[in-house]
Amino acid sequence: MKKATKKLYTRKRPAHPDEAHTASKRWFKKKGRKAVRKHLKQELEKGSY
Repeated sequence: MKKATKKLYTRKRPAHPDEAHTASKRWFKKKGRKAVRKHLKQELEKGSY
């Protein structure tokens, strides 16, 4: 994992990106939803999340 990638997911993520407010939507757009899901899945499998 890249050094910078760690910081991207420290911020609290909205439950429903489609219904979320603009700041939350921006957060998802910036990161890319697929990347977010992939990262969270990896964290779950690790057991650290």
